[in-house]
Amino acid sequence: MLSRVIVVALALTNSVCVEGSQLRWPSGAKPKDNEVDPWQLDLPGIDATLQMARLSMIVYDDDCIEALGNAGQAKGKLGKAGRAQGKLKDDDAYLNRLKEEGGANTEMWFYECEAEGTEAAVTFSPKTKRCTVIFRGTEVSSAYDILADLNFFKTKLGPDDETDDHPGVRVHRGFRKQYFGKVTHFDNDGDVPDALRAAGSVTDKVLETALFEKVQKVLNQYPETKLCVTGHSLGGALSVLCGIRLALKFPDHDVQVINFGCPKVGNAAFAKLVNARKNLRVHRVAHERDLVTRVPNMGFTHVGHTIQIGGEDFKPRAFKWHASRHAMTNWSPMLGHVADHFMKGYLNALHSHKHSGKNCAGEKPWVSEYDTQ
Repeated sequence: MLSRVIVVALALTNSVCVEGSQLRWPSGAKPKDNEVDPWQLDLPGIDATLQMARLSMIVYDDDCIEALGNAGQAKGKLGKAGRAQGKLKDDDAYLNRLKEEGGANTEMWFYECEAEGTEAAVTFSPKTKRCTVIFRGTEVSSAYDILADLNFFKTKLGPDDETDDHPGVRVHRGFRKQYFGKVTHFDNDGDVPDALRAAGSVTDKVLETALFEKVQKVLNQYPETKLCVTGHSLGGALSVLCGIRLALKFPDHDVQVINFGCPKVGNAAFAKLVNARKNLRVHRVAHERDLVTRVPNMGFTHVGHTIQIGGEDFKPRAFKWHASRHAMTNWSPMLGHVADHFMKGYLNALHSHKHSGKNCAGEKPWVSEYDTQ
């Protein structure tokens, strides 16, 4: 109940502060097709999207973890579970599920920033040559998460100790604080090759530094590795921040962001930076009228593309370079639904599509082109 009150309050607070300029794309933030790499316009397939959704749910709260991996004792706290007498390593069902979603012989690393309340995971499969960074979404029991969601003042993209290389680019202060949290706990699945092991202690490092060091180690061993980032809700916002920072850090590697229930993260200059980055592709999946995907406003603009999904009778749609700055259209937060935000709804909607997974019962075709209306 508390989460619903907070989300509705946030939506109402932001929706009344919409200027006329927000009814259209800010100048320069929406690129033309001939200004981007064709790869940036490719829609992700249902299998890749469903896999990212499962990973996003697996690193979530205890109910979702229990439903998918029978890992209720882990309480969805990857770092805490790992240090609690090795419970995480002993939970075979939980690890097997992660390995199943990540790919054969998947390596896994788990990070927690206790002071900021941030949790993240990195998975790598030598078979699929894919390295995925996953961020946990908002937990209602976490005051840190709630305060981060509500702290929608803007600040620069990079950490405080770095020169501001992108003047004018501003992002949500609460999301940024969680993204640059300090690692307090770290664990892995207990079977990591020496070449992929972290050098020295990971604790006390900035989360981004720890994550990027792991990605670098993977790329050193497997240069052709595909880089992916995902998350739901708050985790979706963090995936956008991680996506652009990864793309800037590793300019020779493409970075694919597929997230779910993602709020707006930055201003128009941030959207321009993200959309113009030719080695970065962002697809935000929105479940029907998910309220969180419509906020905050007050000068915030979405990045990348939107894929809107729904139940059995809902036809999926894709919107190219979808800013969602509309106050008086069907993307208004006043028309949003809190109930559409939960990750189980996202998974149920995705499972209504035909995919190659085991026991597939879905019949609906997946979205194959962007909406032109």
